[in-house]
Amino acid sequence: MARELSDELCRLVMSDRISDSDLELFYEPATPEEKIAFDNAYIKRSGRKVKNIIGETRMKFGAKKLKGIGDKSFVVKKDGKKVPLHSREDSEFYDPGWKAVVVKMAPDVVSALASHIFEGSLERTEEEEAGEPGQDPT
Repeated sequence: MARELSDELCRLVMSDRISDSDLELFYEPATPEEKIAFDNAYIKRSGRKVKNIIGETRMKFGAKKLKGIGDKSFVVKKDGKKVPLHSREDSEFYDPGWKAVVVKMAPDVVSALASHIFEGSLERTEEEEAGEPGQDPT
């Protein structure tokens, strides 16, 4: 399957070891300007001092790009009962503050989303790693 190049929301499913379930996230693809801003943001320079602030950068950019969550991805307690947390306005479980809840209570998810969008969208193929015949190594 080819990569679709569009401005439509992207979908990411991650395996969550805390809940032993899959989490479904919807996000905006990064623009070239955002990718450059992300790359420039995680190192802070002050005079001769250099500080790595990748954690803060991932949280900031991950929260900005997160646009929705799957219906069965998160639950919250309301009136002592566990109820689904939904980002879709047409859901009976819609919470207008869904993103703030996810950012506060699942920062690992927000950080992993940013890492996926800005840092980890590509990996080498097995063929390339094995140096399959017919490939030009130069």
